[in-house]
Amino acid sequence: MPPGGGDDQSRYAGGDSLDSLGWHLGNSDFTTHPVAEKSPNANGIYDMCGNVQEWCRDAVGCFKDRDMGARGKVIRGGSWNQGPERCTLDHRRIVQEGLRYSNLGFRVAMRPGDTLA
Repeated sequence: MPPGGGDDQSRYAGGDSLDSLGWHLGNSDFTTHPVAEKSPNANGIYDMCGNVQEWCRDAVGCFKDRDMGARGKVIRGGSWNQGPERCTLDHRRIVQEGLRYSNLGFRVAMRPGDTLA
């Protein structure tokens, strides 16, 4: 399964219609929203594009397409206060570690059978 939870040609995680998949500047009413109010991607994961940008474990050095510097953390996914062009699967930014904004978060993911201890 492609990383976006759809086919390799989709613009957003789960398809080409961001309005049905995620919250962005044009439909968010300028606020975050509870998870799962939009459609999931093919893997059953919600809000992979839009709502809040997500901190990633990606190493800055893995991006060979441009010089992003040696320090910083990767964020992806776009958010409620950004346009659809920033909510695509390939949009990413490098930001200072520890940065705090209302449109920036992280995803807690569990596999079936995992428990919180």
